[in-house]
Amino acid sequence: MFSFFRKKKAPPPVAFQPPPPVPPLPERRSPEVAALRHRTSEDLCGIAPGMGGEEIHARLARLFRRHNRAASSLDEGLRAEAEIMLEAIVDIRLRYLEKDEDGPGGAGR
Repeated sequence: MFSFFRKKKAPPPVAFQPPPPVPPLPERRSPEVAALRHRTSEDLCGIAPGMGGEEIHARLARLFRRHNRAASSLDEGLRAEAEIMLEAIVDIRLRYLEKDEDGPGGAGR
């Protein structure tokens, strides 16, 4: 009659089951590093003739963020590609952007 006053029985304990294995991530294939070394800095960074300084600066900032993260990757291919790209970014910056700033070495900032 007063069944709502009765204590409910706890469900029986369930044996621990490990979670299913996580499938491996697909292998990221970076471009052939040797082929990157023979391309120009402009080609690697996607700098076209006639691009303005602000547009170049924005593109280099985006590329730097991407490749600076990849420089600390555990994948050796990604690290090598990142090093090449970071060198190309520096080269473009020195050629196109440093000349626009005041004085040698960019003292205008």
